Amino acid sequence: MEGSVADELRVALDDAEARESCLVPSTTAVRNRLDHLTRRGELARVQSSAYARAAHWDGLDAARRAMCRIRALATLHPDWVFCGASAALVHGLSVSYRSASRIEVATRKEAPCRSTRNVGRHVIGRDERTVVAGVRVSTLERTVYDCLRRLDFRGGLALADSALRVTGKPREWLTSLFAAPHKGARGIKHARVVASYADGRAESGGESIARGAMIELGFMLPELQVEVPDPLEPWHGYRVDFAWAALDGATVFGEFDGREKYRNPRMTQGRDAVDVFADERLRESRISAQGARILRFSFADLLDDQRFSRLLVAYGVPRVGEPGRIELRPGHRDWQPSDDGSR
Repeated sequence: MEGSVADELRVALDDAEARESCLVPSTTAVRNRLDHLTRRGELARVQSSAYARAAHWDGLDAARRAMCRIRALATLHPDWVFCGASAALVHGLSVSYRSASRIEVATRKEAPCRSTRNVGRHVIGRDERTVVAGVRVSTLERTVYDCLRRLDFRGGLALADSALRVTGKPREWLTSLFAAPHKGARGIKHARVVASYADGRAESGGESIARGAMIELGFMLPELQVEVPDPLEPWHGYRVDFAWAALDGATVFGEFDGREKYRNPRMTQGRDAVDVFADERLRESRISAQGARILRFSFADLLDDQRFSRLLVAYGVPRVGEPGRIELRPGHRDWQPSDDGSR
């Protein structure tokens, strides 16, 4: 980029990145310049009329890319009302990368628009619309109602957990969204089952998806976010993602290893990834000193149901149901470790 035009574009791109959006050209001349820079590989065209620096775009995950696209489309189409998974992202809910990649927009029953390859259209009432952070979206209640009916069990559980976490509301609020008046609606029975398992204590979408896999594979529900005392400093404790009493009576602590805690500056708190990893190892040694088994797993393990099942079985996690049959199962309520680390 050269001269004053280059400076203006640089400022505009900086502003778009600060707003976590994309640059929407204001004139044909600007668009032509952006297209030229795209051909040179400096920019990425992420929509027909939305651009971002290629290096910046490559560094974003699917959810953040989707949010950039949504904000750019909101600029291009100020009358659009986003719904479904797109609205869920705007509301700050956990959405799977696959669901986040498709833009969903509301349409009116009296003037419906058809879905296209890139944009899904869904009928939303006028009283079910709101504005969040400057973006027109379906209300939180309508968004959750739509998503839980359409998403698979694991993705739906991640969204349901996050809805409780974000709002601070009890599970009864969630289940009330699928009460009697909606009887017979497509996906309503599935949504009710998902809602019945929702738990706002889950701290991330990955943890929720892992719990969903445990449920679908027939394993006992774990207790979530259990406080474990430090044996050397009893006044200081650690919190683990999952906890079970194993079949042999031993304690099993489960830890979901998402890569974000080593990469996301908000989670590393400015520390180097090596320091974060070293702290994790120290934490694990203190927890295991109590005699508990520590089961660690990642998204890679969740991609293979047989592998994940073998892992849970190897650590003694009780299996209490048939795989594929999602039904309410007993969990560990008011779980507390004993002095020797067993339940």
